[in-house]
Amino acid sequence: MRDQTFHGYWLLTGNVSILSKRLKAQNVYDLEGICLGSSGVKAFYAVDPSIGSLLYQTGYLTIKAISEYWRAFSLGLPNREIKIGLLSELLNLYRDGNIQDTTMLTLAISSALQKKDLPELMNLLNKLIAPICCEHWKQRADFLFKATTVLAFQLLSAHLDTEVHCTDKPPEVHMIVKQISIFMVFNC
Repeated sequence: MRDQTFHGYWLLTGNVSILSKRLKAQNVYDLEGICLGSSGVKAFYAVDPSIGSLLYQTGYLTIKAISEYWRAFSLGLPNREIKIGLLSELLNLYRDGNIQDTTMLTLAISSALQKKDLPELMNLLNKLIAPICCEHWKQRADFLFKATTVLAFQLLSAHLDTEVHCTDKPPEVHMIVKQISIFMVFNC
C-alpha cells in the first residue's frame, strides 16, 4: 500500500516455470475454456493430476461458468497478473526464445494489430516463431505455429478460433481476431 500501485506479488510467491514446463510437455497451450466435472474440481491426485485439476488447485485457473445440468465447470485464467505471467512463460518455452524478446514481440504485435498493418503483423509472426529449434519445427510445424500464435494473441486479450474448417475449400487454419476485426487465413 505504501507504493500506491499494484504489482505482480502473487506470481512472486511461486515458480510458474514448473507449471509451464508441464503444460508444454502435455502440448497444452489454450487455457481458456478447460472443462472439468465436479470430481475433477474436488479431486487432486498428487501422482499424476490432470492438467485442469492441477491448474485449478494451484490457483492458476478459476471457475468461469457452471453447467448445472452436467455439473461441469468451465475454467479460465482468474486475472491479468496470472494471465500475463503464465502465458508469457509458456509462450517463451514454446518458442525457445528469451523472455525479454517475447515480451517486446508481443507488444509489437499489439501495435501492428491496432494499426491494422497486416504486412508488419506477418513479419512479427515470423519473428515470433523464428527461434524455434529446427528439429522441433520439422516434427510439429503446424502445432508449434498454432501454439505460439494462440498464446501471443491470448496475451493481447484477443480471442482466436483455430482450425475452423470450410467444407467448400481445402483445409485451412483460420484465425479470427474478433476484438480487432481482422481476418487472417494461414494455409496449412
